[in-house]
Amino acid sequence: KNPIGHGRFLSCMDSVWHPQCFRCFACNKPISEYEFAMHEDQPYHKSCYKDFFHPKCDVCKNFIPTNRNGLIEYRAHPFWMQKYCPSHEDDGTPRCCSCERMEPMDIKYITLDDGRKLCLECLNSSIMDTPECQQLYMDIQEFFEGLNMKVEQQVPILLVERQALNEALETEKNGHHLPET
Repeated sequence: KNPIGHGRFLSCMDSVWHPQCFRCFACNKPISEYEFAMHEDQPYHKSCYKDFFHPKCDVCKNFIPTNRNGLIEYRAHPFWMQKYCPSHEDDGTPRCCSCERMEPMDIKYITLDDGRKLCLECLNSSIMDTPECQQLYMDIQEFFEGLNMKVEQQVPILLVERQALNEALETEKNGHHLPET
């Protein structure tokens, strides 16, 4: 805190500063640019502010671009809170077929035989074949039996790919009702 005498000084934030004393809170270098950013009453170089506070896309890892009005606009998965650039909605970025998270560029999802993608988190709990699914049903029956709620009925289980379900749905929409199996 040297006294301000004759010479250069700047006045901002309700104070008067020597130019070399008005410093960025992040890098501690003097702020010599005319424009700077503020956060919680602390000054920042615009570039330092961006590095610290501007959100990055979880898909491409770049800073999320501003829209034509200069506002930061991004999309976020409502459950996973994955933030991503709006452009990824339409650029072919794959999503996990189970949880709907977008595939980050630095982490590759597993591609299933039918072309769907599965993230590594969902892969850990996925069931990929009918016998594995049948075993899960038997485990559930055993659980309920332990609660004195025995389920007597054996339910046939058959896993099918999404494409087969979509085709069946289209047939239903066209007025052809499929028999129940």
